[in-house]
Amino acid sequence: MATVGLALTIGKSKEHAITAIQKFSPDLLVLITSEDLASSTKSRLTRWKKQYALNGAVFVIEDLFGYAGPENIMTQTFLAMDALKSFGCEEIYLGITGGTMHMAAVATSAATMSGIPVFYVKQPDGEQVVQPNKDILMMPNINAFRAIRNMPVEVINFFRSIVVDRKDENQGILTIEEAADAGIPLDYLDFLGIMGVLERIDEDRHKLTYAGWTVVKFVRKSPNLDRMMDMLDGSTDANNDHMFG
Repeated sequence: MATVGLALTIGKSKEHAITAIQKFSPDLLVLITSEDLASSTKSRLTRWKKQYALNGAVFVIEDLFGYAGPENIMTQTFLAMDALKSFGCEEIYLGITGGTMHMAAVATSAATMSGIPVFYVKQPDGEQVVQPNKDILMMPNINAFRAIRNMPVEVINFFRSIVVDRKDENQGILTIEEAADAGIPLDYLDFLGIMGVLERIDEDRHKLTYAGWTVVKFVRKSPNLDRMMDMLDGSTDANNDHMFG
């Protein structure tokens, strides 16, 4: 099983962090916070280490609202992600719900440069309870864009078709059999899962995530891709022999 690393920007609120921990079940948790909240954040991490059987560390942003604040946010975010990588985390995710808006913006930039998936924890409406599998929104990722952009055009069209051509409970669902028929290797499905393009439902099925669908639509709008699609006459040959990197 892959070692999971979770990095979170965090302020006074803790609910989003608990939701993220429940969703990703990280082996390592790093928290990125301001000097004013460093002590309380370290205390929280100590409790969470015991409650969730994980390890972790706190990265403190100095002079958060000063002239060097944005640079310090980026530095601490890079250090946090590098720490997770150095401990051998095979999957790393960054949550940007906590802290200030400029913390979220700069941390997102750092994650984008590093190819790390970013997510946001949505607050449930009214009296609804928190649902980690529903209330966590994955953001489109630069590596997800590269992965989809580099796919054979007919496979991109195939991913589009499982959304636009299906109106029932199978909308956006990809089975292992369908992937094999389209020439998509199983390990590539796992890669797309790490990139946030797909989400595994069970042993036989994956679902195209909202972030994945967003990237598919964006890539699909490329004029050059449209011309190539027209040349294929909308065909999605089930016996394509594709090379995936």
